[in-house]
Amino acid sequence: MQVVERWILMRLRHQRFVAVDDVNEAIEPLLARLNGKPLQKLPGSRASAFADLDAPALQALPLQPWEWAAFKSVRVHIDHHVEIEGHRYSAPQNLVGLLLEARITTHAVELLHRGQRVAAHQRSAHKGGFTTVVTHLPAAHHAHLEWTPERLVYWSQTIGAATRRLVTRLIEERRHPEHGYRACLGLLSLARRFGQGAPGGGQPHRPGAGNGQVHRQVTLIDDAKQTALQRAVRGRRACR
Repeated sequence: MQVVERWILMRLRHQRFVAVDDVNEAIEPLLARLNGKPLQKLPGSRASAFADLDAPALQALPLQPWEWAAFKSVRVHIDHHVEIEGHRYSAPQNLVGLLLEARITTHAVELLHRGQRVAAHQRSAHKGGFTTVVTHLPAAHHAHLEWTPERLVYWSQTIGAATRRLVTRLIEERRHPEHGYRACLGLLSLARRFGQGAPGGGQPHRPGAGNGQVHRQVTLIDDAKQTALQRAVRGRRACR
């Protein structure tokens, strides 16, 4: 530092600069002379030492600029997500119950397990929302992600007014609409099992409908079909 003060700063002490670029322009030739000056106790100069020792070890700068990040310990919940600032981000299913380290930047959320990155998401400010990577979930859950509330309501209209009301309620009464998908897809399975008219054909909507309501509808339809089948069998026996 003393060498720089004597060789550069002292020579510029009487000059007045109005811009940083002007300062750098004045320093550049003086710095080149300083680095080319022979060393007193070592062979060569600062410039030659840099060329022989430092330059061969230089590496390219990172593609991404450095970004400030905050770190937080988070646990993977049973729904395969971690919660950060009210938003949920998915993690691989084999890490459920484990404690991960979240690296949080302005635009991204990274999840680390034992120092290794296991998930990366775009940061979201949507409180109560979900950011999910399909491959993080068990195969049985993948079908749920193919549906949206709008698609479920549109599908329910093709079955009947009662089904539409039931699907709408299943979605609206949940804090997160995704939590009502399982019950709605249960209705879809009814339509596939008994025909599209079965779940909504004249079935009145009752308050508090949920997964139990879907199960009761399956039972009612099964009983109705069994009764019809038994009547048909008795009718055939009577004709004999």
